[in-house]
Amino acid sequence: MLTPILNTLIINTVTNNILIGVYNMELRKEKTGWTYHGDNYTFVLSDECYHEYVCLIIKPTHIKVLKNFSDMSNKDLKAVIIKDWFQEQNEDVKNRNNEKAKQRRANTKVVK
Repeated sequence: MLTPILNTLIINTVTNNILIGVYNMELRKEKTGWTYHGDNYTFVLSDECYHEYVCLIIKPTHIKVLKNFSDMSNKDLKAVIIKDWFQEQNEDVKNRNNEKAKQRRANTKVVK
């Protein structure tokens, strides 16, 4: 399941909320799906099925900004969201995908 990987997670099982430690960030399970709440913004992933993907690198096109109370444009905000919420996870996915590709190419060379 795709969820932000950050320093400290506090899970409230009564409300299905995940509060993220040092930051004022919260991930809420609502009727329509997961909603991410930051200091001055709220966003969702553009497609709920992205939460099930294991090898997806989150990009700005995957994010739908619902509310933007910050001074940034939506484009700049999406870059900040990716950095704050998904950077570590994106790096892990990229490394795992690269390792799988290396193994696949190595196996192809052996067959030839």
